[in-house]
Amino acid sequence: MTHKKVAFVTVGIVVVALIITANTPENLACADETQTISERSQKALFLVRVGGEHGTGFLISRDPPLVATVAHIASKAEKPETIIVQENETGTLRKVKSVHIHKGFKSDQGGKNPYSTDIALLELEASKDVLAPPLRLLKNNTGEDFRGAKIILMGFPNYTTFGGEQQSPEAVTRHGVVRRLLDYDGSTTSKTPKRPMFEHDLAVLNGESGAPIMASPSGKVIGIQVGVRRFTKTGTTELIAVIPIAIRTDELWTLIEQIDMTKAIPPG
Repeated sequence: MTHKKVAFVTVGIVVVALIITANTPENLACADETQTISERSQKALFLVRVGGEHGTGFLISRDPPLVATVAHIASKAEKPETIIVQENETGTLRKVKSVHIHKGFKSDQGGKNPYSTDIALLELEASKDVLAPPLRLLKNNTGEDFRGAKIILMGFPNYTTFGGEQQSPEAVTRHGVVRRLLDYDGSTTSKTPKRPMFEHDLAVLNGESGAPIMASPSGKVIGIQVGVRRFTKTGTTELIAVIPIAIRTDELWTLIEQIDMTKAIPPG
């Protein structure tokens, strides 16, 4: 009888402790930052579909209207007009005028092959007056070491695009932290500021490829979600870890320079 009472009290203490921890000033401030960034970013998000696959895109310029997304989805379209682009929440369809794929993209990336610059830009047929303010990009080549930085990801996982929600898809907002910076082959041998990718601690779902990853509290885009790294037990196929990875915004700036659109991007 005594043991049961002690166990009950212990659980009660743990619950109280969790409630107190959840309401610390730091956690409340993080929640406020996430909500603020989410509110002002919603209208700049787009659902991007090619055939039976979909990903996420986000507006980086209104004149011309440019949406950043991943190349592994955009490159599958035979023609620009076959890409379906829908605005977040309203579901408004926007036609794609042209597609720009980063020159460093390799279609056989992922799995056993190293990742590459998996970035694309979609130029829309739309007046700047009907589009929301674009998301701001972190300045190019800052060499910033943002390991441990608080981040916010906004995208369209599969479960938000079923049934009637295809008519008015709604993005999901989550927050986490950057784990470490990586080279395309998954190594950490090059100098930190030069590494083009980073790991983070958010459990990414299918459909979130192309999602903007924003620093908190600034809201500036520091990366684009592209996929995951899978780790198996040595000598077996037993999966022991799945780590989400993103490409730094520096690589997006490279594509912007490749198509001579630097002047169209608002200053970060």
